[in-house]
Amino acid sequence: MGKLLIGLGSGIIVTLLIFTLVQSEMPNYDETRIITEAKELGMVFPQEIEEEIRSEIMREISSFEPKTVEIEIPPNISASKISEILTSHGFDGEKFLLKISQLDVANHIKYGTFQLNENLSTEEIILILTN
Repeated sequence: MGKLLIGLGSGIIVTLLIFTLVQSEMPNYDETRIITEAKELGMVFPQEIEEEIRSEIMREISSFEPKTVEIEIPPNISASKISEILTSHGFDGEKFLLKISQLDVANHIKYGTFQLNENLSTEEIILILTN
């Protein structure tokens, strides 16, 4: 039994010596250094992912907001010229001509500067230009 205790004691002492040597060789890391090295190795923190997702969602939402187009209608201009102006700004000029002739409102179109939302229907454009 005595040899067993001596062997067990020796094992504990050797283990403590090894542990002490290994621990002294390990660098002392503070939280900042750990985070810096983790990021260098590719670690991403949850709050960074949340911020990135939030930014991406905000960019997508802003891309859905309709843009406003400024259109200048000079005095005494023909309906076909107004159609050309609308077409040059991305609206359906042909449909505009057809609708104003169906509604018989060509003589009621006002001149001036108009702010038109890019997703307005032809009927909405006619309402804006005739009011």
